[in-house]
Amino acid sequence: MPCKTINRGLLGILVCVLALVLFAVLGLTQPARAEVNASGNIIFPDANFKAALIGLGVDTGSDGEITPDEAAAYTGDEDGFFVVNHANISDLSGVEYFTGVSSLFCNNNILASLDVSGMINLEELHCDNNPLNTLNVSGCTSLLRLYVGETNITALDVSDCTQLEYIAGFDLTNVKFDGGREIITNVSPSGGGTLRFGYEATLGKMISLHAEPSTGMYFESWTTSENIELIYAQNIIPPLDIQIDLEALPTRPITITANFSDEPFEYASPTTALDDVLDEIAGKDADAILNELEAIDNLAGLLQNPVNEDKLAAIETAYIAKSGITADVIVDPDTHENFVEDVNVSAVGLAFNGQPTTSVELVFSPPEQQAALPSGSDYLTDNAVWVDIKLIVDDTTEITNLNVPIAITVKIPEGIDPAKLVILHYFQSPAFLL
Repeated sequence: MPCKTINRGLLGILVCVLALVLFAVLGLTQPARAEVNASGNIIFPDANFKAALIGLGVDTGSDGEITPDEAAAYTGDEDGFFVVNHANISDLSGVEYFTGVSSLFCNNNILASLDVSGMINLEELHCDNNPLNTLNVSGCTSLLRLYVGETNITALDVSDCTQLEYIAGFDLTNVKFDGGREIITNVSPSGGGTLRFGYEATLGKMISLHAEPSTGMYFESWTTSENIELIYAQNIIPPLDIQIDLEALPTRPITITANFSDEPFEYASPTTALDDVLDEIAGKDADAILNELEAIDNLAGLLQNPVNEDKLAAIETAYIAKSGITADVIVDPDTHENFVEDVNVSAVGLAFNGQPTTSVELVFSPPEQQAALPSGSDYLTDNAVWVDIKLIVDDTTEITNLNVPIAITVKIPEGIDPAKLVILHYFQSPAFLL
């Protein structure tokens, strides 16, 4: 932080000391800025970062140097992305001069720390697959999406990021949100398992936690430092996945612990609203069955459990008999060799999205137009399978809004590692969702 010396005596020293004390006490921060030399060019500590920038065309003066004005004028590639992935970069100092950038991709480098504080126009930050220990996003008031997977980061302060919609953090154990809310996660006993952290604000501000037992261990329970509501969104037994409504939390730190044991834990079989629909289903007409299903909260979450999928399949069988609807999966043979109806593809819930005596078909086919992955994306591959999935009624009408969720199962091809399988989906546009 620069200090202005009023004179060469004691007063000038006191002014500097006082300013430093104020910054320390008040918690004020300033971005760590790369220096500018006498020629007006930014001094980048990392030559690989500078070379990547010149390769992107930031050096509009073509003199092998980058000025603050050139950096500020750069807004990204044709898709609006600032991409410096896979560039062997260890220091991103100087990035703070790129004030016009809204999306920054610096995945798969060797960054141990990253400071983007004060970049008020930054909306999306991808820094996956780096040996990061610290990340500073203070002052990033426009940040919407943050990806910090496969890093060493365990603590994250996003209290300034009041617009935040998404965090993919995996191993985060301490996250500070705005308003004084803070989540601290713990595993008991130590080494008994791992926790994966996520946050999404598209349908409410929801924190998600997934517990994964270590080899020879079993998940037992969740405990909290205060009485807060844990949402068992998928109703899976054991309840490895929970969600927490951020806005329902008190404005102070909350600790959540995943408890594991070396002995199997006995869980009671869950009873859900699907059991109520199945109860005396023989005496219900088709409309009554459909109305009961539509009234179930988070039916899509329940269907993550194969037991509940089987229950919905039994309900669907009764519904088809009462409504006269026919439901089929249709696969265009040109789609892919792995997509074969009645062998590798199945679906539950189709019939509930038609009208009595109609036919409902779930159609797999090659896409009319392949969407483009963002330039520099880590998902570029020669092994991608592009598929259009449409729900068609009476061979003509496409359904875009479902009455009841559909559970679709596609067999993973032989030789594919499920841990490396990524599904990207989009809705009549090239904007992918992961």
